[in-house]
Amino acid sequence: ELEEKIKMTGFKVFEIRFWNFIGVLPYFLQKIFRLNLDSVRYSEEKSKTSKSINSILDCWFRFFENNFKLPIGLSLIAVGEKFTYQKL
Repeated sequence: ELEEKIKMTGFKVFEIRFWNFIGVLPYFLQKIFRLNLDSVRYSEEKSKTSKSINSILDCWFRFFENNFKLPIGLSLIAVGEKFTYQKL
């Protein structure tokens, strides 16, 4: 569906892939157990724990997620190019 909508706007689609595989499990656990994790996700506290978690996630995304196409994820990423037609 996304690819068709992108093409309808005049883009050529090069790639569509899932992203944020690592967030799938926490997302479903939050939905199943009706947890409210907003206070954890949006905390302004810069603790050692949150810095460590961010460093781990940075490595995960940089070295794994950005280099492999995974079958599921929380987001879709599309890469395309806008076609412009020129009269000869």
